[in-house]
Amino acid sequence: MTIAPTLVEQIEIRPGYLYFIQNLTVGGYKIGLTTNPPQRFKALKVGEQSRLLAYWQTPFYRELEKFLHSKYKSERVVQSEYFNLTNEQVQEVIDQVSACCEVVEVAPDISVEFNVVRLMFTHHKPQPIQTPVGFGIAAGIAAAALLSLQSLL
Repeated sequence: MTIAPTLVEQIEIRPGYLYFIQNLTVGGYKIGLTTNPPQRFKALKVGEQSRLLAYWQTPFYRELEKFLHSKYKSERVVQSEYFNLTNEQVQEVIDQVSACCEVVEVAPDISVEFNVVRLMFTHHKPQPIQTPVGFGIAAGIAAAALLSLQSLL
């Protein structure tokens, strides 16, 4: 007789990456996620039009990205994926995420003064995110991880 795997054993938590880049063309910062960093960085023209500040590997990359987007929602540039962040906020993102996730890379000159270029758009107030209830064990695991991340941040 074969014993069926439990639901927890069936859940595959696939690690992904959270990245933090600076747009060198128009300014602003992007907090994003990917499961394929080389492909994503090529698409974002890292090294040409943008600068990779840091990226981290974590199984909770989706939850962490949502948390950071929510935390900095007042800094979001209208109709874009970018944020107008101060030097202090840039350092805060790097320090806080590095404290709870595996650092893959941080730009070597990250501790020096940032050259913050502000995007020339007005800010808008995004609508609150509605979170559905009852996603089961996988969502419970992710929620528990997010709560522990929030306590670190």
